[in-house]
Amino acid sequence: MIHGVYGLDAVRRHNNITKILKALEKQGMYTREFSYLRALVIFTYFKCLRKRWAKRLKAQLKDGDSIVAHSFGCAVVWELLKQLQEEKSSLQLKNIYLFNASLERELQFSKDNCHKIFVFYHPGDNLLTLATYLPNNIMGDMGKVGYQYKTHNIINIKLETPDCNSILQHDCFSQPEYVDYYATFIKKAEKIDDH
Repeated sequence: MIHGVYGLDAVRRHNNITKILKALEKQGMYTREFSYLRALVIFTYFKCLRKRWAKRLKAQLKDGDSIVAHSFGCAVVWELLKQLQEEKSSLQLKNIYLFNASLERELQFSKDNCHKIFVFYHPGDNLLTLATYLPNNIMGDMGKVGYQYKTHNIINIKLETPDCNSILQHDCFSQPEYVDYYATFIKKAEKIDDH
C-alpha cells in the first residue's frame, strides 16, 4: 500500500498527491490518501499539529507500506519518522518518496523504520525559497536543492521537467506530461525492493 500525504495544494480538488496516486492505481498499485485538515495545510508549520497528524498517519500504516508526500506533507512524514524512532517502534516501512519537500535540507532523518527515502528536488522551485524565511522551524528548501548529507538510503533525484509551465515549478511532477513517468519510477522502486 502506498499512502499519499499532500501538501500546500490540498485546497484544490485534484491536488498533486491525488494525481500521482491515480497514476499509480492505473499501474495496478494499491494507494490510500491520508487526510488532515485540508483547508489549512499551512498549519504543518506548527509542531503540535504535525505531531497529531503523524500519530494519525502511523495508525494507518503497516509493515511494508510506502509513503509519497509533497511540500508541507513531507513535514508530517518527517515527524512520523521521528516519532517511530522515539518510541522504538518495530514498524518497517518500505520506501518514502518526498516531492518538493518543504523541509530544511540539513534535517536529520530517522532511518531505522524505512528502507529508502527518495528526495525529489527541482532547482527552479521558487516557492520553497520562501520557506527558508519562516523562523524557528523545520521548513526549508530541501525540495529545491536536495538533501544535504550523503547516505546510502537517502537518495536525491533531480526532477527533470523541461516543459513544465508551472510558474513556481513546485508541482511539475504532477503535471499531465510527467505524472506517469514519476509513477512508473515509484512502481519500479517498489518492485526492486520486493526481490
